[in-house]
Amino acid sequence: MERLLAQWQLEPELASASIARQNLTQFFATSSLEINPADFLLAVTELIVNLCRHSDPKPNQVQLALKQSDYFLNLEILDNGGSFRSFSHFMNEFDPLLADESGMGLKLLRDKFDDVFYIPACYREDAQNLTLVRKAISATEPKETILLVDDDQVYRKLIALYLKADFEVIEAGSVGQAYDALLRHNPSLVICDIKMPDADGPVLFDQIRQTPKAAKIAFIFLTGLTDKALLTNALSRPIDELIHKPISKEKLLEVVRQTLQRRHYLADQVEREIYQKASLGLTPRLPKKLGAFNSAVRHHSPQAGGGDFVLLNQDEAKQRQQIVFADLMGHDLMAKTYVFALAGYLRGLSSGLSQALRPAEELLTLVAKGFETDQVLAGTLATVMVINLDQNELKIANAGQPKPLLISASCVSKVNVDGALPGLSYHMYQANSVYLEPKQRLLIYSDGLLDAVEEVPLKLEELLLAGNQLSLNSLADNLMAFFIAKSQQEKRRDDCTIILLENSGTENQDFSAELISLD
Repeated sequence: MERLLAQWQLEPELASASIARQNLTQFFATSSLEINPADFLLAVTELIVNLCRHSDPKPNQVQLALKQSDYFLNLEILDNGGSFRSFSHFMNEFDPLLADESGMGLKLLRDKFDDVFYIPACYREDAQNLTLVRKAISATEPKETILLVDDDQVYRKLIALYLKADFEVIEAGSVGQAYDALLRHNPSLVICDIKMPDADGPVLFDQIRQTPKAAKIAFIFLTGLTDKALLTNALSRPIDELIHKPISKEKLLEVVRQTLQRRHYLADQVEREIYQKASLGLTPRLPKKLGAFNSAVRHHSPQAGGGDFVLLNQDEAKQRQQIVFADLMGHDLMAKTYVFALAGYLRGLSSGLSQALRPAEELLTLVAKGFETDQVLAGTLATVMVINLDQNELKIANAGQPKPLLISASCVSKVNVDGALPGLSYHMYQANSVYLEPKQRLLIYSDGLLDAVEEVPLKLEELLLAGNQLSLNSLADNLMAFFIAKSQQEKRRDDCTIILLENSGTENQDFSAELISLD
C-alpha cells in the first residue's frame, strides 16, 4: 500500500522551485530513507519550472507530495493548469535521447528515475494534472499488481486480504478512482464489481479498452448480482472471468492465477508472432548499387518495440534515388506498430513520384507537417532523414537524426545538417549538399551508435579511419561489432541502423573480411 510521507502547497512561480528544494532537503535530512535526494531535488526543480513556462493557461494551484510504497518512493505534483500536449508521449512511450527538444528537461528525468509519467486532468476525477517520478527503494522484484474495484469497503478489504500475500493490491471505491489508479500503477489484472453508485464496472472496462496503454490488462467481474439483464449487459464484453460473491480465498486465488497465466501465455504468443512479422517487414535494406554509389546496410534490433526503417524511392529511369531513413523510438510492441503506420504514411507521401523525386527538404517538410496535423502521428516521436542521390552529389535534409559522418583518408567530420523533430517546426528544413570524392565515405546512422549531441569517440574515429583499408561491407561489419560491444558495456538495448555510402569510382582492392579488434 502507498502512504503519504509529506505534502506541501506551492505558488505557481519560479521561486517555488527553490522553496520546494528546501522542503525536500529538510524532509530527507530527518527521514530514515536510505536514498540520495539529489535526483528528487533536480526533478522538483524541472517540474515546477515546466509548470511556469510551458503550461497554458498557467496553474493557480500546485501541490507537491512524497509517497512511499513497498518498492518505490514517488514524487508527485498536482496542478490545475492547462495540460501538456506531448509530455506523456515523450516520457512513457519513447526513448528520451532527443526529448530535450521539448525544453522540459525530460531526458534528465527519464535517465534518473525508474518511471516518469503524466496524467492529464481530463482523466482524473479532481480535474488536476498529475506528474509523477518514481525511484525504487527495494532490490526485491515487485509483485504483480492487481487493481481491486468495489464500493463495498468491507468486502473490498476482505478480498484484498485474500490477495495481498501473493500480489500488490491497489484498492479503489469507484470507477473514477480506479481509472486514475490504473494509469498510475499499470496493473496486470483488474477485479471489478459490476454494480456501483457512480458508474458501473462495464464503464471501467470500456474506458480501459479505449486506452492503448491499458488495453491488454486482464479483467474479471466480481459480483453478487442476480439481475439477468445487468449480467447479460456486463458479460457482452470480452472479460476474462466472472466471479460470484461470496467466494473463498482458495477459489479466488485459483481463478486469479489461471487468468494471469492464460493472459501471459496468449500475450507472449501473439507478441512473438507479430514481432517476427514486424521485424521482417521493417528490416532496413538497400541495393548494393545506388546509381553512382555503393552502399552497405547493417541493422541490429535486440528487443521488440521502436524501430528503424529505410525507404528507397526511385524515378522511372532509376538514374536518381531517394533514401528516407526514420527512427521511431519506443520500448514495446505498440511502438513497433506505430513504425508500420509511419512507414505507410511515408510510402503514401512518396507515391506518384515516378516522374520526379521531391527535393529532400520538401518531402521532409510534408512529413513533419503530418506530425502537426495527424492525430496518430502527433502521438509519436520519430526522427527522419531524407537523402537525395544524384550523380556524386547527396542532398540531405534532417529532422532530429544524428549528423552523418564524412570519412576521408585522414579525418572524420560531422556533416552540418540538422533540424527539429517532426511536428515541432516543419517549415524550417533545408537541404545541404555533400559531394563524395573517390576514397570518401559517408556514414548515416541512428542514435543507437552515437547520440545526436555526442562527440565522435576516439575509438570510433580510429575504426572509421582504419576502415579506409577495408571493403565497405567489412567496415559495416566492424561498425556493428563496435555498437554491440558498446551496448553490452553500457547495458543498453537500443536498435541501431548504419548506412554506408561511397562513390563507386573508389579504387577497391582485394580487401580482407577479417574484423578489426575492438580491444
